[in-house]
Amino acid sequence: MLLTIMKKDIIKIISLLFIVSIFFGCSSFSQQGDEIDFTPASLDSDSNLLVLGETGISLPEGWRFAISDDREHFLEFSDPEGIYKGGLEFTAIGFSFPPQKFRKQFIKDFLEKKKIQAVYPVQEQETSLEILDYRESQEEPGALISFIPEPEGYTIAELYYPVDHRKEALSLFSGIILSIKEEEPFYCKRNINDVLKFFNTDGIWTWCGDTAGGSLFTGFFPDGEGMYRSMIAVWENSGEGTVPSCWDKDKAGDSFNFELCVNNRIITAEGSEYQDGTRTCSLYSINEDFGSYFIFISIAPNDATPLSKQVHLLQGIRDFFLDCITLL
Repeated sequence: MLLTIMKKDIIKIISLLFIVSIFFGCSSFSQQGDEIDFTPASLDSDSNLLVLGETGISLPEGWRFAISDDREHFLEFSDPEGIYKGGLEFTAIGFSFPPQKFRKQFIKDFLEKKKIQAVYPVQEQETSLEILDYRESQEEPGALISFIPEPEGYTIAELYYPVDHRKEALSLFSGIILSIKEEEPFYCKRNINDVLKFFNTDGIWTWCGDTAGGSLFTGFFPDGEGMYRSMIAVWENSGEGTVPSCWDKDKAGDSFNFELCVNNRIITAEGSEYQDGTRTCSLYSINEDFGSYFIFISIAPNDATPLSKQVHLLQGIRDFFLDCITLL
């Protein structure tokens, strides 16, 4: 089961104490992972970056994040081939604490349930962490888990890997956990190398998942008559002429050329809009020297909002969102 990152107002420390305790040594278990010599992967801290819920984390190039439908699994990540799958979970406790105090009481329970392979220390400058390598069973893949202390809580990180990829998995996983940093509240940032950079600090827009070639964002757009929920998807156009699955081309009206402000430039995009009774949608196709992209926008206003008002809101939301993003 993948462990994931939760928001700081969710307090569930009791259920995770037995996991926390394993990372601070034990007189009855001192096996070290010195049989494998690995170097933490060097990750560009700004290239494949997500900042969400006051926590920032970087992934290797080509890897993607996802928010799972399973509410127990908030944030997951994987490589393009699906060889490695992992996740994060943040637990807030509301005060500073010495994690080693939890260790002795709960380590026995964990060791009885997991087949421990080794413990690997990870050191970088002032950061000192440990990676626990374990197996659920002989039939299951290997699993790496690490505990990252936070000022008023902790983050649990985990990565599943094929057993014949242990050295590479240790290198990748150690690079990922060393990249985890505390960020300012209300920050939301998503950088995908050669695709896009997104940054928002007012809490209106937030990242909500990655696509094969981009990301999804959601926000509550403020208007004089209330707040309107909006979803926006931005991803690269593969050049194969495929219409995005979120776009119902049978309902779409005639296409039109439209000027957008992207990357602080006025560009011409091909657009189309439709309204299906529950939402108003728009799709823009961009082909410029910096790349080719689709931008899909939908809003879900209340039933009393007239169509003309919905279209106006959609255009305002589009322009408001484009101020937060740079296409690469």
